[in-house]
Amino acid sequence: MKYHICYGLNSLHFVEVDDGVSIATGQTYNKDYTDEEEAIACVLEQDENYFPDWDREKFYSEGNRVKFGTCIYRALQDNDVGSFELPNLDLEPGAEIPTPKNRQARWAMVCDPEFEENFNEEESY
Repeated sequence: MKYHICYGLNSLHFVEVDDGVSIATGQTYNKDYTDEEEAIACVLEQDENYFPDWDREKFYSEGNRVKFGTCIYRALQDNDVGSFELPNLDLEPGAEIPTPKNRQARWAMVCDPEFEENFNEEESY
């Protein structure tokens, strides 16, 4: 699997491509990555709002990527609001609300831009 990013004036596309498949575009810049996190970091450099914010009310298919906090998560399986048992906050005020961050069986964190920034700052000393 590789990740193809192409971008130009007012355009940005990010797609997963099987090995051996090539893509031809009319965009100015075309880049292929084998590492998903590097590819997503490149996308975020071009447009930090490219991935939609996670919305508990929406349905996400396996492979969809969303932004939750500052991190990007990829759905490992189909997810919808009905797939989570929501706690009754009146009975359990401190209960945890299901999110991509705390449901690792359903979501994988694939990019943490803040980790990269903190890591690079530590290296510069």
